[in-house]
Amino acid sequence: MLSRIILYSLALVVIAASVQAITIKNVTYTTKTAGTVIFDHGDHLKQASINNNCKACHDAIFDMKKRSHATMADMESGKSCGACHNGSAAFHVRECVKCHKAKDISLAVKGAGNVQFSHKTHTSRNRCNDCHTAIFGFNKDKKPGSMADMELGKSCGACHDGTKAFPVTANCAECHKV
Repeated sequence: MLSRIILYSLALVVIAASVQAITIKNVTYTTKTAGTVIFDHGDHLKQASINNNCKACHDAIFDMKKRSHATMADMESGKSCGACHNGSAAFHVRECVKCHKAKDISLAVKGAGNVQFSHKTHTSRNRCNDCHTAIFGFNKDKKPGSMADMELGKSCGACHDGTKAFPVTANCAECHKV
């Protein structure tokens, strides 16, 4: 009888040692042009549609063997994060600032003080692509341009025309900090 107890105990130890604990970590993605994205496993596992089921995403949506990264175009077509973040099951992938962390920018303007640009203020009304395609591209070094250019509807003046947003010819202190 004692040998059976020892045998069962030993079997339980072997089984327990073979079971690996899974550590769930946040995953940080660094993009080439759109800053850092932090994927929070904890937040996602709490969602009713996932309900602590890792297989809801792995390997159904994310192939862990390939470890490939999806582009925004892929996601907008329903791949990767876009499988759920489609505006129905979860917020749409086009709500960029929910995942991409963009910093505020301060630009030195000769004779006019610094220009303070708040991504937070602008992305509450616009999508990133509203500015970062036709107007600015994704070039971090691109400057807003001259006041004359802006008054002609270029750069910031594309929106700050008095119709969509206050005109570049007024409310100077909104952007220029002395």
